[in-house]
Amino acid sequence: MISYRNTVTVFFVLIAVTFLFFFHRSFVHERKEIQKTFLEEQEFRVNEKAKEMEMLFTQLYQGGRTISLLPGIRSLQGKNLPKDFGSQFDNQRFSEEAQMTVQQIYNNLADNIAISEIYCILDGFRPDLGETPFFMYDSLVIQKNSDAGNGTAEKLPEDFPEELEEEEYDYYLKQLEYFKKNYPRFNFTSLNEVPFIASPAMRTCDNTQYYSKVECNEKDSHGVLFSVPVYSQKGDFVGIISVIIRLNIFEAQLLDIPFLIITDRDQEEAEMLGFSMPEKKGFYALKNSTWGLSVFDRRSETLLSDINKAIEENNAEFVFSKTLQSFTQSDWELTYLASEQDLAAQVSSIWVTFLTKCIIAVVAVMAAIVLYLNFCKQRRELVSILNHMKLLAEGDVSEKTKFKGSGIMQQVADTYGKIIDTQYARVENAKAISSGDMTCEIQVNSDRDAVGLSLKKMVTELGEMIRKIKTSSSVIVTSLGNITAVSSELTTSSGEIAQRSLEVSLAAEDISQNVQSVASETEKMAASIQNVGEKATEGVDVTEKALQVSSDAFKTIESLNSSVVKINAVTDEITEIAEQSNLLALNATIEAARAGEAGKGFAVVAGEVKELAKQSGLAAGNIKSRIGLIKEDTDKAVSAIKEMSEIIKQVNFFSNLINSSVMEQIVEVEGITGNLAATNSKADELAGNMQTVSQGVASGSEEVQQINDSSRDLVKLSSELQTMVEKFKL
Repeated sequence: MISYRNTVTVFFVLIAVTFLFFFHRSFVHERKEIQKTFLEEQEFRVNEKAKEMEMLFTQLYQGGRTISLLPGIRSLQGKNLPKDFGSQFDNQRFSEEAQMTVQQIYNNLADNIAISEIYCILDGFRPDLGETPFFMYDSLVIQKNSDAGNGTAEKLPEDFPEELEEEEYDYYLKQLEYFKKNYPRFNFTSLNEVPFIASPAMRTCDNTQYYSKVECNEKDSHGVLFSVPVYSQKGDFVGIISVIIRLNIFEAQLLDIPFLIITDRDQEEAEMLGFSMPEKKGFYALKNSTWGLSVFDRRSETLLSDINKAIEENNAEFVFSKTLQSFTQSDWELTYLASEQDLAAQVSSIWVTFLTKCIIAVVAVMAAIVLYLNFCKQRRELVSILNHMKLLAEGDVSEKTKFKGSGIMQQVADTYGKIIDTQYARVENAKAISSGDMTCEIQVNSDRDAVGLSLKKMVTELGEMIRKIKTSSSVIVTSLGNITAVSSELTTSSGEIAQRSLEVSLAAEDISQNVQSVASETEKMAASIQNVGEKATEGVDVTEKALQVSSDAFKTIESLNSSVVKINAVTDEITEIAEQSNLLALNATIEAARAGEAGKGFAVVAGEVKELAKQSGLAAGNIKSRIGLIKEDTDKAVSAIKEMSEIIKQVNFFSNLINSSVMEQIVEVEGITGNLAATNSKADELAGNMQTVSQGVASGSEEVQQINDSSRDLVKLSSELQTMVEKFKL
């Protein structure tokens, strides 16, 4: 069965696949747009280059045509220059003005296009007989007898090639024949109808870049002969004007530079002009299928084969061909092979973007999966902590568990572990205190641990109070023991007094019957009365001592009562602290509820603090109840001691009366001894007095017995108090 976690993981993977699909779709669309824009740009470049090349052909055509239509040229008659003609021009047939006109046209052409020569070849040309063209221009001349160089002749190398013109002359014969056959008459209605023909590539006499057989290449002197016909004023064909241009000039034009940098001389001149060969190879090709001509960047040796290959492999969209308006009788075609590398360079940017998006999507999904799995793990850990919190909230402290987690949950687990340790420590402290152990160590986590500090203070002060109660109860027990002993002695003395009083009463009755026996018994009575006087004196001392002991016991009980009041105040303070802690926990619970999900953990902790405060309040209340019981017992002890003191005072009072009576009896006995006659008369009075004494002694005995009973009750209460205090471990 597939788990919920696996389902969510599959969902994330599907999201990643969806993103990858849309990213790929966007990439394909952008690639098509880039390719479309790229091809449009390449087509625009081809059109611009085609315009440049058409302008070149136009200048060649119009330059040659203009010369052919000059009146001085159309008026020429006769043959070309014979062999070993001593001058450059035939001044008789070609005026100086006409010469300078053609020179300026040449200058204009040469200034725009690096042409080699301009020839004029009249019909009937016989190079085999050593004839040369009617005229030839191959250098710039601003004015007669002055040229542009205006310097010394350049020193030529020893292997300088011979300027061969035979191939040119031989082909001029073919062009003359072509025009005579196809255009013998000037029958044109517009200038652009004037024919313009080219030639195959051939060796020319322009050795500008072929000045050394060793260092240079003969092909750099090859060029094309562009010719237009010359007609007489009557319209008859009389010859041709030919403009010669090397193929290197076309190649330089395709590369957008003034000339090709081939030789060292070219390099020096290029540095002077401030240009260099382009680093990127050219992809233009100028072709003339009629003459088998193909001009392109010689560095791109495989350009033509690459063009054919692109066409064969259905990549024709990268091949741009345009037929130029060259005015020639054969078509010139400009072909351009768009660089797939350039396109790939442009596509590479979106390819990098596509890969980046894919990587980001995959990483994001992987991160989401990892985060989700981590969330599940942390959720399990959090559920475990929450379950334990529920037990703790219910007051179940029987289980103490160590929680483990990862990341932030480890911090939560550690923090909750500290809370658990603190709570368990508080529970153990409470158990120890409830069992009477005041020696337990109260753990205080920090200066801000109000509960720990309050509990520690409570245990310390409570222990001190219990010590005082224990000491006071011991003193009370001792004092009560003394009181009990004194009361016992008083009881004994009272019995003896009662017995003696009874004897005196019987003796007084016998006096009336037997006066003789009175004399003998008088001495006994005197001794007895003397003994009674001593016992009465001792009774007075004992009662005074008992009164003093009861006063000390009263003070001790009062001190105990004061300590109980202080303990009660401390428990009230603890109760107040617990109520404040409860209020703070309630406020923390409210704030945690406002925090939402992030505050749930703190809400639980606040609840635990609230529960602990509640338990502390209950413990303080329990202590207060126990202290109340102690106070009630001490109040009873105080009341009992007060009653005992009153009884002792009464006993003391009666003891003083007894003592006074005894003294009076002694006086009477002495009087009886002195005067027996008076004894008989006083016998009845003595009997009555002794009866009163007997009654007073009986009453005193009862009161002493009450003191004794109260003392025993007080001893019992003190013993219970001492037993209760003994439960506490200090």
